[in-house]
Amino acid sequence: MLLQNKNCNLISLKEILSSSEEFIIPMYQRNYDWSFSHVGQLIQDIYESAKYPHSSNYYIGTLVTYLRDDNNYEVVDGQQRLTSLHIIMCALKHEVCLNNVDCSWYKKLNLKFEYRDSSNKSLHSLFVHDSIDDLYIDNILEVYKDLVENLLKLVKDINSFCEFFFNHVKIALVTLPKDTDLNHYFEIMNNRGEQLEKHEILKALLLSKIQNEDSKKLKFFKIIWDACSNMNSMVQTNFEVKLRRKIFTEKLDEFYWNSFDDLFNACQDLITAENTSYFSIDDIYKHCVFNSNENSVNYIEEKEKFNSVINFPNFLLQVLKVKIEKDIPLDDKRLLDVFISSVDLSSTFVKDYILILLRLRFYFDKFVIKRLLDSDTGTIGEWKILTIKESQKSYETVNTFSDNAKERQNVMLELMFHVSLPSQNYKHWLTALLLFIYKQNGNGDYLNYYLENLAKAYILDHFLANDAVDYFQIIFKNEGKCQNICPEVLLLPRYTDGIDVFIFNYLDYCLWKDGILPEFKFTFRSSIEHLYPQHPLDGVEPLEEKYLHNFGNLCLISRSKNSRLSNFSPKAKVDYYKNNNYDSVKQKIMMDLTKDRGWDSNTITKHEKDMIEVLKKYLKPTNIN
Repeated sequence: MLLQNKNCNLISLKEILSSSEEFIIPMYQRNYDWSFSHVGQLIQDIYESAKYPHSSNYYIGTLVTYLRDDNNYEVVDGQQRLTSLHIIMCALKHEVCLNNVDCSWYKKLNLKFEYRDSSNKSLHSLFVHDSIDDLYIDNILEVYKDLVENLLKLVKDINSFCEFFFNHVKIALVTLPKDTDLNHYFEIMNNRGEQLEKHEILKALLLSKIQNEDSKKLKFFKIIWDACSNMNSMVQTNFEVKLRRKIFTEKLDEFYWNSFDDLFNACQDLITAENTSYFSIDDIYKHCVFNSNENSVNYIEEKEKFNSVINFPNFLLQVLKVKIEKDIPLDDKRLLDVFISSVDLSSTFVKDYILILLRLRFYFDKFVIKRLLDSDTGTIGEWKILTIKESQKSYETVNTFSDNAKERQNVMLELMFHVSLPSQNYKHWLTALLLFIYKQNGNGDYLNYYLENLAKAYILDHFLANDAVDYFQIIFKNEGKCQNICPEVLLLPRYTDGIDVFIFNYLDYCLWKDGILPEFKFTFRSSIEHLYPQHPLDGVEPLEEKYLHNFGNLCLISRSKNSRLSNFSPKAKVDYYKNNNYDSVKQKIMMDLTKDRGWDSNTITKHEKDMIEVLKKYLKPTNIN
């Protein structure tokens, strides 16, 4: 049997599409609703992976199934992907490859829709290559027609694509136990409005690797995992009081454990002796979801909650990257794929991973910016770097850095990175911060120097370098230290060269550090504004191109303001900002210059030279003593 009663069984697409087992799409599943954009993106992702020699396999997610009494496999989750794979294969076999690629192994259509004759007819017609003129045109046929028309536009080398697609694209097959209550399972899934979370599946997969351990140890793993999963409160507060004091000391502000087993031995007397071990997807679904609101103990005093810069699945990838020091993607949609493809999921790895997960979560809470949330009103407050310490009432939050100037500087540095690279997939700076603190054993005394040097490396080695160094090289190979020296003649990209917003934010940090606009706070500003407009209103003369797109004429503002003010004259923009906060420090300087002397080509040229001098001053190396 291709599918065995295991938690996770990795197989290739060729194996699954040529298998003798039948997959049934049950009536409770929605109709096939992928469009060509979904399928086309999947093909592009696979093709891009196939082009790189280091890509041994490409993982496309999880297929959750349930073995029926008739030995057919009911598809619980993943039917959109499985249907799409059959559509792609039909197009390859009958329309694209023809005699160029061997598709003879694709002999049987092993996918059926329960009580959906039109879907079955559509897919069967594609498989046997019948005419589809008389069929009701549904999504299956629409995607197929678009695929036939566009596949060779997406894939230039069809032979190499097919070899990779057939043999190196893997799917993780998960089979639910025979005693699974599917009605209950889907009732909960529907109530949640979403499918089973990937980090829940990963939790089950990791637990299955240590299932031979003592049941208390398994429970301890789950306690740690669940405590770490709540990203919007301090991790210490997610443990029962006695347990948190054992793990983080009586003061709640230390973590010195180097072994999961040692930590467990110290804590085992505080863990209830009950047999609650579970390793299957079904069991973890019952324990993590079915009982989450009924039986869980509220360990959080609800004093303060925070808005985290990343979610838990992304944090799991951050931790993995620090642990294995490999260039893995930080895309939480590929969480399972990355774990399965990057490491040997042995019991030793699992215990080491859960310990570093807890350690890095402790460091994350102590040294990474968080935004306070008012638990009563839900309003968002200031960005802070906070830690907790013991108090008579249990604990209290305090600034991590007692020096207020250093506290403010670290907040500004982290915000500079955060707002410049808002996507969780590109928070390499966070990986760098966690790696630095980890190697410093939790000492953050020189964090500001490290982040300043990291910013210089971003500027000189990545954004302004002729041969850009990637983030992994900067962080893991170069240890966050800049390799290039700032040139005497520093040339900045023009607007038409695609200048990155990080350069503007770094300059704003330098200007703020110089004491200009001390009250400035970084916000998410993604629009590059021309102070002298590209398309001025009537009565304002256009500016020459060589000055218009010059760095001196540019600054960052919010997208909404850019669309509202973009065609206004410099003077009109100055008038608008009389009663509004500036979006950037550079913008304030430009506005002041406009008020003093007007905004023309001479002022733009002089302003650019001044800003380059500021950058050159701060791009000098800084040693961490």
